Amino acid sequence: MLTISQIEYWALQVIGRVENKQPVEDSRVELKAGFVDATRAARRIAGHLNAARGDDVLWLIGVDEERGVVGVHATEFAGWYNGVRACFDDLVLAPKVVDVAVSTRAGTVVALLFDGSRVPYVVRNTSFGKSAGAAQFEVPWREATAVRSARHSDLIQILVPLSTLPRIEVRSGEFVSGGRFPNAPGRLELGLYIVPAKRGRIVIPFHRCTAAIRLAGVTDAVVLPEMAIDAPVTIQSSKSGYFRMTSESASLTMASTDSELLVDGPGRCTLRVDGIPLHERMRQVQTVSVTAVLRLATDAAPMVLDVPMMRSGRLEEFRFSFFPRKGDTDTQ
Repeated sequence: MLTISQIEYWALQVIGRVENKQPVEDSRVELKAGFVDATRAARRIAGHLNAARGDDVLWLIGVDEERGVVGVHATEFAGWYNGVRACFDDLVLAPKVVDVAVSTRAGTVVALLFDGSRVPYVVRNTSFGKSAGAAQFEVPWREATAVRSARHSDLIQILVPLSTLPRIEVRSGEFVSGGRFPNAPGRLELGLYIVPAKRGRIVIPFHRCTAAIRLAGVTDAVVLPEMAIDAPVTIQSSKSGYFRMTSESASLTMASTDSELLVDGPGRCTLRVDGIPLHERMRQVQTVSVTAVLRLATDAAPMVLDVPMMRSGRLEEFRFSFFPRKGDTDTQ
């Protein structure tokens, strides 16, 4: 499961796209203007999780696709979800959920991250006992925006093991000013170690990755320019005694181009963002939080990195460094 800050960041990314009239483009996200009927919600949640085949799904309550943020009362969640859980075939097997109240200018949105690790999810059929031949239970399946009963082929998709996301460990990190002048843009570098979950090449396209920096006391995150992820390179010495950098990778498992990272096995790499606009409050705070969202070329599920950084130099030096805390060094 993602952390609270990771869920909030994902929610804000989706809300931003809705407010800008852009498509959400994620089959794992559902938008609801309010808390819908518990029976209907349970069937839809089960169908959503089953179709996601083991991935977690995100529901945003208080967001309408046409009107944007309409807001809800976060206190309504507890009573509503008790009714939802009762609609599953067993309370113990109802999906676990993490709820996060996300504050926006237009109102409060309740972000719900449902755990999909115990698929398939089964709900009670409300027609059972009321009409002849009605089944007692149903395995729902979401298809586009509709929900239907699962077919044999759908259940096979759940039972066949899914490819899982690679494990990413943050080994180092630095956020510094790009020059000696007060308004010089900043530069971010994160040292990563990636362990694929299965054999075969994985590809991380840079255009599918995003990053942002959060500051204490500032509501909006500072969205960063497009990132690059570099594989280690060989540095060779020329005959003249000067060093030159070649395009040859120093890693046996990693390679990078101008547009993507190619991973053939466990190895290290460097996430880099240049030209970061500096917020005036960056020179006043002692800590910042960097959130990076990486996606594979073949998978819509995000890999979210939460990287806390602490000031490691004097105010005029503008330098923050990664300080690891338990649970902050890796993600899946």
